[in-house]
Amino acid sequence: MPRMTGEVPAANMAPLGPGDVRIFLKTREALAGAAATLLVSEVVSVTELDQEYHGLSGVYSSSEVPALVPDIRTTRHASGDLIAQHLRLVDEDGGYNPEDPRHIRIYGPDEAATVARIINAGIPMSSTVCPPGQLTTTVNGNTRLLQGLHRDREDEYIYRIGLNVGPANRMSLIGTHSVAVLPGLSANPTNDEVRVSIIQHPGMRLFHLLQPPGWAYRMWTGSVFHDASTLFKGAPNTYTKILPEYVLHDDPRPMPEGYSRIDFASLLAAHRAGQLKGLG
Repeated sequence: MPRMTGEVPAANMAPLGPGDVRIFLKTREALAGAAATLLVSEVVSVTELDQEYHGLSGVYSSSEVPALVPDIRTTRHASGDLIAQHLRLVDEDGGYNPEDPRHIRIYGPDEAATVARIINAGIPMSSTVCPPGQLTTTVNGNTRLLQGLHRDREDEYIYRIGLNVGPANRMSLIGTHSVAVLPGLSANPTNDEVRVSIIQHPGMRLFHLLQPPGWAYRMWTGSVFHDASTLFKGAPNTYTKILPEYVLHDDPRPMPEGYSRIDFASLLAAHRAGQLKGLG
C-alpha cells in the first residue's frame, strides 16, 4: 500500500480564488476536530501516479482523458492558513447560503441522526459498499470500474446527503475549487472536460475530510469535484448510505421526476425539539 509523504513546500500550493469551496461546521469543537484530521493533497492523473505505483490504472475506467485521483505522494496535514480559508462555523458566518454550490455542510452525529430519520421515513436513497484499501471508491455503472474524482452531471442542482453508517471511518475527498470557475468549460461540462481543464490548469487540491460512522455531509455534487477514499489513516469503510434525491423546498426550478422537496432547516429544528422520534 502506498505511503503518505511528509510536508510539501508551500511553493507547490496554487493561490486560491473566488470559486473556492467553503466547508461549514456547526461548532468550534467540530472545527478543532477537523483541524486535527484534515489532510490535503494535489490532484494527478491515474496514469502519472501509476508510473510510481504499478498496476493502479488497471482498475480505472478507460477514457480518452485519464481519471484523476489524489496524488498520495503529496498528501499532508492541511496548513492553518488553508483551514482558515475553507472551514467556517455556521453560527459565525452570516453569509452562509445553503443553496450556494460552493458551500458544504458537515453534520455531527446529532444532526446526522435527522438524516437517518429522513431515510427511514421513505425519502429516496441508495446505498454503496466501499471495500477497504481503495484510493477512490465510485464505480462507473457501465464499466464496473473505478472512475476517479468526478462531478455528478445528472445532479446539476440537486443536493446530496452522504451518511456514513459504518462500521468504519471514511474519507470524503472534496476539491478546493468549484467546477463552475474552472477555465475553459461549457455551462454543463462533462467529466472529461473537467479533467482536461484541471490537467491544463493544475492547482486544484483535495481535502481528505474524515467522516466517522454517524457523520454526514451535504453538498452540491454537480458542482464539487469529489469522491471518497478508504485508503488513508487506516480507515476502511464497508457500508455507506447516500441520500441523493432531494431539492431544497424553496428552490423555484422544476423538480426532476423521482425527487422530493425537503425543508432541511425545519427538519433539523424539529429533530432538536424531539419531534421526529416517530419517523425512526
